[in-house]
Amino acid sequence: MAKKPRQYSPELRAEVVKYVLDDEHTCAQAARAFNLVAETIRNWVNAEKEKRKGNTPEVRDAVDRAQLAELERKVKELEAENSFLKKAALDSKSQGNTLGRGSVAEALAGAVVQSGGQGVEVGLAVQAQIGAFR
Repeated sequence: MAKKPRQYSPELRAEVVKYVLDDEHTCAQAARAFNLVAETIRNWVNAEKEKRKGNTPEVRDAVDRAQLAELERKVKELEAENSFLKKAALDSKSQGNTLGRGSVAEALAGAVVQSGGQGVEVGLAVQAQIGAFR
């Protein structure tokens, strides 16, 4: 039958942790002085060290929430920029230089796909004569 873990008062824990951290004693010395198990004291000391450096679950959750809010703000900003650029690209297509029915770029080059012996070659072919721009 397993023993039930012993419950210690918060005051005792605080006193033992202070003895180790502030008075610079080892966990083994504290165990002898307070008649406790060294591993129990070590656990209390480690928990207090984490608490003192702000590395508790509550602090980590607060930091995570702040980072999430910052990332959501950044995503919203980038989506707005992306939307603006899409609209600007659509507007510039209709206002670009044209040759007859297509744009200058479409008139200058066309895609070429050739199947070779060991694969497919894709390239850009420039038309020889364009004619006068209108």
